[in-house]
Amino acid sequence: PGELMQRHNVDIGDVLNHPVLQDAQGGNDVDDGVSSDSLKAAVQDMAYIIRGHLAEARNAQGDVPKGARACLLPAVGAIHYVDRLEQFNFDVFDQKLMVPMKNDWKHHLKLGRAWITGVF
Repeated sequence: PGELMQRHNVDIGDVLNHPVLQDAQGGNDVDDGVSSDSLKAAVQDMAYIIRGHLAEARNAQGDVPKGARACLLPAVGAIHYVDRLEQFNFDVFDQKLMVPMKNDWKHHLKLGRAWITGVF
């Protein structure tokens, strides 16, 4: 991530001091959930890398014994989050992206399917 941030000229201070993060500590609601274009580009590149790793894991899951495939269930959440990142234009500070997955019925369906079939 550091290399991607450098490549896209993202200042870590701007990320850590973003109003959304500052407000999360203070408990107030902030509507300014917008990332800079450079941060969006870095997040998009990271999402591309993540998708590659998840594709490798998906291709190799047949080598994992059925009884141990539950350890792969967190990949379902990762896939869902990366899909949502893309849906919100790779803006990690978009307020709609920050809805907890526990309230997202699509995530539960995908997780349930992966649990039953043993395939994510």
